[in-house]
Amino acid sequence: MIANISEEQWRSFDEHGYVDIGQVASDSELEVMQRRSDEIMLGTAEVDYARVMLRAHYHDPVPTRGRHPGANLNYAMVEGLDHDAVFLRYIQTPLFWRACNHVYDRDTAIACYRAMIANKPAGDRTEVRWHQHMWTKFDRQPRLTAWTALDPATADNGCIQVIPASHRLGPINPDDPEGFLTERQIREHCRAEPTNLEMARGAVVLVHHLTLHCSGPNATEDARRLFSVNYMDASTRHLMANRRYTKVFGRRDR
Repeated sequence: MIANISEEQWRSFDEHGYVDIGQVASDSELEVMQRRSDEIMLGTAEVDYARVMLRAHYHDPVPTRGRHPGANLNYAMVEGLDHDAVFLRYIQTPLFWRACNHVYDRDTAIACYRAMIANKPAGDRTEVRWHQHMWTKFDRQPRLTAWTALDPATADNGCIQVIPASHRLGPINPDDPEGFLTERQIREHCRAEPTNLEMARGAVVLVHHLTLHCSGPNATEDARRLFSVNYMDASTRHLMANRRYTKVFGRRDR
Protein backbone atom coordinates (compact mmCIF):
# COMPACT_ATOMS: atom_id res chain seq x y z
CA MET A 1 0.00 0.00 0.00
CA ILE A 2 1.13 3.54 -0.70
CA ALA A 3 0.57 6.56 1.54
CA ASN A 4 1.66 9.38 -0.78
CA ILE A 5 2.20 10.20 -4.43
CA SER A 6 5.77 11.28 -5.12
CA GLU A 7 6.85 14.36 -7.05
CA GLU A 8 8.42 12.03 -9.61
CA GLN A 9 5.08 10.31 -10.12
CA TRP A 10 3.33 13.65 -10.59
CA ARG A 11 5.95 14.65 -13.15
CA SER A 12 5.18 11.42 -15.00
CA PHE A 13 1.45 12.19 -14.81
CA ASP A 14 1.97 15.69 -16.16
CA GLU A 15 4.22 14.45 -18.96
CA HIS A 16 2.38 11.30 -20.05
CA GLY A 17 -1.21 11.97 -18.96
CA TYR A 18 -1.36 9.01 -16.57
CA VAL A 19 0.64 7.32 -13.83
CA ASP A 20 0.50 3.98 -12.04
CA ILE A 21 0.83 4.83 -8.34
CA GLY A 22 0.62 1.27 -7.02
CA GLN A 23 -1.80 -0.29 -4.56
CA VAL A 24 -3.91 2.05 -2.43
CA ALA A 25 -6.31 -0.38 -0.73
CA SER A 26 -5.15 -3.14 1.58
CA ASP A 27 -5.50 -6.73 0.43
CA SER A 28 -8.45 -7.19 2.78
CA GLU A 29 -10.14 -4.04 1.43
CA LEU A 30 -9.67 -5.34 -2.10
CA GLU A 31 -11.26 -8.64 -1.14
CA VAL A 32 -14.23 -6.76 0.32
CA MET A 33 -14.69 -4.78 -2.92
CA GLN A 34 -14.39 -7.90 -5.06
CA ARG A 35 -16.98 -9.67 -2.92
CA ARG A 36 -19.25 -6.61 -3.00
CA SER A 37 -19.01 -6.50 -6.79
CA ASP A 38 -20.25 -10.10 -6.94
CA GLU A 39 -23.03 -9.43 -4.44
CA ILE A 40 -24.34 -6.47 -6.43
CA MET A 41 -24.28 -8.39 -9.71
CA LEU A 42 -26.01 -11.35 -8.08
CA GLY A 43 -28.60 -9.14 -6.41
CA THR A 44 -27.78 -10.17 -2.85
CA ALA A 45 -26.42 -6.78 -1.76
CA GLU A 46 -28.74 -4.48 0.17
CA VAL A 47 -28.37 -1.43 -2.07
CA ASP A 48 -30.79 0.91 -3.81
CA TYR A 49 -30.99 -0.48 -7.36
CA ALA A 50 -32.64 2.75 -8.46
CA ARG A 51 -29.20 4.29 -7.96
CA VAL A 52 -26.81 1.37 -8.37
CA MET A 53 -27.47 0.35 -11.96
CA LEU A 54 -26.32 -2.52 -14.15
CA ARG A 55 -25.73 -2.68 -17.89
CA ALA A 56 -25.68 -6.05 -19.63
CA HIS A 57 -23.53 -4.68 -22.44
CA TYR A 58 -21.14 -1.73 -22.61
CA HIS A 59 -23.04 -0.04 -25.43
CA ASP A 60 -26.51 -0.38 -23.88
CA PRO A 61 -27.97 3.17 -23.96
CA VAL A 62 -29.75 3.16 -20.59
CA PRO A 63 -28.89 1.17 -17.45
CA THR A 64 -31.52 -0.96 -15.79
CA ARG A 65 -33.10 1.14 -13.02
CA GLY A 66 -35.23 0.47 -9.98
CA ARG A 67 -34.96 -3.29 -9.76
CA HIS A 68 -32.29 -5.91 -10.00
CA PRO A 69 -32.44 -7.43 -13.50
CA GLY A 70 -31.31 -10.91 -12.47
CA ALA A 71 -28.32 -12.74 -11.00
CA ASN A 72 -25.43 -12.64 -13.46
CA LEU A 73 -21.69 -12.10 -12.99
CA ASN A 74 -21.29 -11.04 -16.62
CA TYR A 75 -22.73 -7.51 -16.43
CA ALA A 76 -20.51 -5.17 -18.44
CA MET A 77 -21.00 -2.16 -16.18
CA VAL A 78 -22.14 -1.49 -12.64
CA GLU A 79 -22.76 2.24 -12.16
CA GLY A 80 -23.67 4.52 -9.26
CA LEU A 81 -21.28 2.91 -6.81
CA ASP A 82 -20.91 6.18 -4.92
CA HIS A 83 -24.29 5.11 -3.49
CA ASP A 84 -22.79 1.94 -2.03
CA ALA A 85 -21.12 2.23 1.37
CA VAL A 86 -18.24 -0.12 0.55
CA PHE A 87 -17.16 1.64 -2.63
CA LEU A 88 -17.87 5.13 -1.28
CA ARG A 89 -15.47 4.49 1.58
CA TYR A 90 -12.76 3.66 -0.96
CA ILE A 91 -13.64 6.64 -3.18
CA GLN A 92 -13.06 8.89 -0.16
CA THR A 93 -9.59 7.53 0.60
CA PRO A 94 -7.51 10.59 1.68
CA LEU A 95 -4.85 9.82 -0.95
CA PHE A 96 -7.42 10.54 -3.68
CA TRP A 97 -8.23 13.87 -2.01
CA ARG A 98 -4.57 14.78 -2.18
CA ALA A 99 -4.54 13.75 -5.84
CA CYS A 100 -7.50 16.06 -6.48
CA ASN A 101 -5.57 18.87 -4.80
CA HIS A 102 -2.85 18.42 -7.43
CA VAL A 103 -5.27 18.65 -10.34
CA TYR A 104 -7.75 21.20 -8.99
CA ASP A 105 -7.37 24.35 -6.94
CA ARG A 106 -6.94 23.37 -3.29
CA ASP A 107 -10.12 25.25 -2.33
CA THR A 108 -12.23 23.21 -4.79
CA ALA A 109 -14.79 20.86 -3.26
CA ILE A 110 -14.88 17.54 -5.15
CA ALA A 111 -17.83 15.45 -6.27
CA CYS A 112 -17.94 12.01 -7.81
CA TYR A 113 -19.21 11.34 -11.31
CA ARG A 114 -19.68 7.84 -12.72
CA ALA A 115 -18.22 5.57 -10.07
CA MET A 116 -18.49 2.24 -11.83
CA ILE A 117 -17.11 -1.22 -12.42
CA ALA A 118 -16.17 -1.89 -16.03
CA ASN A 119 -16.26 -5.66 -16.40
CA LYS A 120 -14.88 -7.73 -19.26
CA PRO A 121 -16.19 -11.26 -18.66
CA ALA A 122 -14.27 -14.29 -19.85
CA GLY A 123 -14.26 -14.45 -23.64
CA ASP A 124 -15.97 -11.07 -24.03
CA ARG A 125 -15.36 -9.69 -27.53
CA THR A 126 -16.38 -6.10 -26.79
CA GLU A 127 -14.01 -3.40 -28.00
CA VAL A 128 -14.24 0.17 -26.75
CA ARG A 129 -12.96 2.62 -29.32
CA TRP A 130 -10.65 5.56 -28.70
CA HIS A 131 -12.06 8.37 -26.62
CA GLN A 132 -11.32 11.07 -24.04
CA HIS A 133 -13.23 11.63 -20.81
CA MET A 134 -15.42 14.48 -22.02
CA TRP A 135 -19.16 15.00 -21.79
CA THR A 136 -21.23 17.68 -23.55
CA LYS A 137 -23.78 17.61 -20.71
CA PHE A 138 -21.45 19.40 -18.27
CA ASP A 139 -20.46 23.05 -18.07
CA ARG A 140 -16.91 21.89 -17.19
CA GLN A 141 -15.13 18.57 -17.42
CA PRO A 142 -14.16 16.12 -14.67
CA ARG A 143 -10.39 16.36 -14.90
CA LEU A 144 -9.16 13.36 -12.93
CA THR A 145 -9.99 9.67 -13.16
CA ALA A 146 -8.76 6.90 -10.86
CA TRP A 147 -8.73 3.36 -12.21
CA THR A 148 -8.34 0.51 -9.71
CA ALA A 149 -7.74 -3.04 -10.95
CA LEU A 150 -10.03 -5.39 -9.02
CA ASP A 151 -8.50 -8.19 -11.10
CA PRO A 152 -5.13 -8.27 -12.86
CA ALA A 153 -5.35 -6.43 -16.20
CA THR A 154 -3.31 -7.77 -19.10
CA ALA A 155 -3.13 -7.34 -22.84
CA ASP A 156 -4.79 -10.75 -23.21
CA ASN A 157 -7.80 -9.92 -21.05
CA GLY A 158 -8.50 -6.52 -22.59
CA CYS A 159 -6.58 -4.05 -20.47
CA ILE A 160 -6.93 -0.37 -21.27
CA GLN A 161 -4.61 1.05 -23.91
CA VAL A 162 -3.44 4.66 -23.87
CA ILE A 163 -1.46 6.97 -26.11
CA PRO A 164 1.12 8.66 -23.87
CA ALA A 165 1.12 12.47 -23.87
CA SER A 166 -2.10 12.58 -25.94
CA HIS A 167 -3.67 14.84 -23.29
CA ARG A 168 -1.54 17.61 -24.77
CA LEU A 169 -3.64 17.48 -27.94
CA GLY A 170 -6.55 19.11 -26.10
CA PRO A 171 -10.19 18.20 -26.79
CA ILE A 172 -10.39 16.29 -30.07
CA ASN A 173 -14.10 15.72 -30.58
CA PRO A 174 -15.93 18.07 -28.18
CA ASP A 175 -19.19 17.63 -30.12
CA ASP A 176 -19.50 13.95 -29.26
CA PRO A 177 -21.68 13.48 -26.14
CA GLU A 178 -19.08 11.17 -24.54
CA GLY A 179 -15.83 12.20 -26.19
CA PHE A 180 -15.53 9.35 -28.70
CA LEU A 181 -13.39 9.97 -31.76
CA THR A 182 -14.56 9.58 -35.34
CA GLU A 183 -12.81 7.11 -37.62
CA ARG A 184 -11.01 9.99 -39.31
CA GLN A 185 -9.83 11.37 -35.96
CA ILE A 186 -8.63 7.91 -34.93
CA ARG A 187 -6.54 7.65 -38.09
CA GLU A 188 -5.15 11.13 -37.47
CA HIS A 189 -4.46 11.04 -33.73
CA CYS A 190 -4.00 7.36 -32.85
CA ARG A 191 -1.18 6.40 -35.18
CA ALA A 192 1.37 6.15 -32.38
CA GLU A 193 1.98 2.73 -30.84
CA PRO A 194 -0.40 2.50 -27.86
CA THR A 195 0.75 1.46 -24.41
CA ASN A 196 -0.99 -1.45 -22.71
CA LEU A 197 -1.86 -0.45 -19.15
CA GLU A 198 -1.21 -3.82 -17.61
CA MET A 199 -2.09 -3.55 -13.92
CA ALA A 200 -1.50 -5.81 -10.98
CA ARG A 201 -4.50 -6.62 -8.80
CA GLY A 202 -5.14 -3.56 -6.63
CA ALA A 203 -2.98 -1.19 -8.68
CA VAL A 204 -4.27 2.35 -9.23
CA VAL A 205 -3.69 4.43 -12.35
CA LEU A 206 -4.48 8.14 -12.23
CA VAL A 207 -5.53 9.52 -15.61
CA HIS A 208 -5.83 12.99 -17.11
CA HIS A 209 -9.30 13.35 -18.61
CA LEU A 210 -7.96 14.15 -22.09
CA THR A 211 -5.67 11.11 -22.35
CA LEU A 212 -6.76 8.99 -25.31
CA HIS A 213 -7.67 5.46 -24.32
CA CYS A 214 -9.48 2.38 -25.57
CA SER A 215 -9.68 -1.33 -24.77
CA GLY A 216 -9.82 -4.60 -26.66
CA PRO A 217 -11.53 -7.96 -26.14
CA ASN A 218 -10.92 -10.42 -23.33
CA ALA A 219 -9.39 -13.54 -24.87
CA THR A 220 -8.95 -15.35 -21.54
CA GLU A 221 -11.10 -17.55 -19.32
CA ASP A 222 -11.11 -15.04 -16.44
CA ALA A 223 -13.02 -11.79 -15.96
CA ARG A 224 -11.24 -8.45 -15.83
CA ARG A 225 -12.91 -5.90 -13.52
CA LEU A 226 -11.80 -2.28 -13.25
CA PHE A 227 -13.24 0.20 -10.75
CA SER A 228 -13.32 3.66 -12.31
CA VAL A 229 -14.07 6.99 -10.60
CA ASN A 230 -14.24 10.45 -12.18
CA TYR A 231 -13.46 13.19 -9.67
CA MET A 232 -14.96 16.55 -10.61
CA ASP A 233 -15.43 20.07 -9.32
CA ALA A 234 -18.49 19.86 -7.04
CA SER A 235 -19.87 23.06 -8.59
CA THR A 236 -20.13 21.42 -12.02
CA ARG A 237 -23.58 21.93 -13.56
CA HIS A 238 -25.47 19.43 -15.69
CA LEU A 239 -26.67 21.46 -18.67
CA MET A 240 -29.67 19.30 -19.52
CA ALA A 241 -31.07 18.23 -16.16
CA ASN A 242 -31.19 19.31 -12.54
CA ARG A 243 -28.90 16.65 -11.13
CA ARG A 244 -26.83 16.50 -7.99
CA TYR A 245 -23.68 14.45 -7.60
CA THR A 246 -22.20 12.92 -4.49
CA LYS A 247 -19.79 15.31 -2.80
CA VAL A 248 -16.82 13.28 -1.63
CA PHE A 249 -14.29 15.89 -0.51
CA GLY A 250 -14.50 19.42 0.83
CA ARG A 251 -12.35 21.87 2.74
CA ARG A 252 -12.68 19.92 5.98
CA ASP A 253 -11.48 16.68 4.34
CA ARG A 254 -7.82 17.62 3.80
